[in-house]
Amino acid sequence: MSSEHPQTPAMPMTAAAAGSPVLDPIRGAFRNRGFLACLILLIACAACFQILAKATNLRVIKAPVWPRKPLKFLDQAKLAPYVLVPGGAVDIKPEILDALGTREYIQWTLEDTSVDQTSPVRYVHLFVTYYTDDPGQVPHVPEECYQGGGYQGTGDELITIPIPELGQDVPFKVLTFERSAFLGRESRIVLYTFHTNGRFAADRHLVRTILMNPTDTHAYFSKLELSFGTPQSSPTRAEAIEAAGRFLRKVVPVLVNDHWPDWKQVEAASDASGRADSP
Repeated sequence: MSSEHPQTPAMPMTAAAAGSPVLDPIRGAFRNRGFLACLILLIACAACFQILAKATNLRVIKAPVWPRKPLKFLDQAKLAPYVLVPGGAVDIKPEILDALGTREYIQWTLEDTSVDQTSPVRYVHLFVTYYTDDPGQVPHVPEECYQGGGYQGTGDELITIPIPELGQDVPFKVLTFERSAFLGRESRIVLYTFHTNGRFAADRHLVRTILMNPTDTHAYFSKLELSFGTPQSSPTRAEAIEAAGRFLRKVVPVLVNDHWPDWKQVEAASDASGRADSP
């Protein structure tokens, strides 16, 4: 008589035994020596960076520093013989301001009353913008803006313009543009520079280098741009540069002394704050 052993019912497999589509890749990664080495290295680098940043006062995120006085309050009397033409202070449309990335600006057209009324440099177009609260801001440059307006660049160069009141030469980039107009070709001469953390720079890549200085606690940059020319009258490059020198010797000291931050004071306040926070 044969006996049959009853079969033991199969036990259900647990998630651990059967494997988990979520946990298995993680377990596999931690069994990989290369992965573990990279993970340890990343943790060590992060810890070293924190120690280094604390020891050397490195600052990755910059605090904003605002103008001493809003640009719209620029003292027109200090610009004489240049006067703001009627309706010459332009308010930029909100949708364009969103692309510009700032509400701190002036866009003025001024008249040089010291030159002949028929002079092609009688009218100066001044555009100043200021940025401080966006660490990833990419400085706008006229090369892109004018090309977007249908102009074609026909030349560029770097020059320096002496500003005796400041006792220094300021670098400027000079651009020439042309585009088709109803009565022929319209030309425009544009000059621009940036003032960034107390320094002038005529190249936006240099501006970003200055902004990324790891020892600075604050950051700002301001673009100063001026142009000459109308659809009816355009100066030569030499005429525009000569006229720009006269105007810049008026406006740059006003911006430096009345509006842009005193960077030495910013640094002194930052150093005092750092000493106060030190144990």
